[in-house]
Amino acid sequence: MSSAEMEMEVERLYQRAVDTLTGVPTARKLLLEELLHRLIPEAPEKEVPESLQFHVVRLLWQLSCSNSGSEVRTSQPADAAWQSSPQFGVLILGFAGAQKRTCSAARCPCLIQRTYTCSGANMGMLRQTEKIYQELWPSCLVVTTTGIGLVGDRADAILRRQLNDVAAALAQCDRLVVHAMSNHGHWLWTEMLRQLPSFCKRLCAMVCDCGPSALSSFSPTLLKEVCLK
Repeated sequence: MSSAEMEMEVERLYQRAVDTLTGVPTARKLLLEELLHRLIPEAPEKEVPESLQFHVVRLLWQLSCSNSGSEVRTSQPADAAWQSSPQFGVLILGFAGAQKRTCSAARCPCLIQRTYTCSGANMGMLRQTEKIYQELWPSCLVVTTTGIGLVGDRADAILRRQLNDVAAALAQCDRLVVHAMSNHGHWLWTEMLRQLPSFCKRLCAMVCDCGPSALSSFSPTLLKEVCLK
């Protein structure tokens, strides 16, 4: 593969990865599988050049931290009396990877065995946290999202739109509680402060959650007890 061909292939894979950020989760999973097969080919003659392997591994890692794309989910106040004018807002910033991929391929390198995939953290794993806030404060609006792991100009543009969607969802809330999960959630919060500095003026409480992956396996009752304490 010539350098020009490799550059074109890297660009093609990157564009496909960017497209998955706003597409259906199935597309992201299929791309992850394709990238894994490129690193673990069925036959030696199909092995990709080492120069391309670096880009494939980098995309695998970035996609593994983008399991829910740029989705922003809004949960209206549980108390119907507050749905038109929430008392305050809760912003949940999710974590990145949680579960390790199990790979049975004999030639699979340790790095790939440790690569997080679509079976890891996603927006669905944060629903229990949303419910806890709605039970604690029925008058609050809950907005949930997770940061995207892809970098580059096109991914950055999608991140800006994602942050603007968060801001629009919480525009009617004068006070905010932010629940940032692990490094990924805290990074997204600092990115919001950098791009939308007015957010910090409405912050009234901050939860720094360092173990969301472990909490995600707790029963709803136990999770609620931990959050209350």
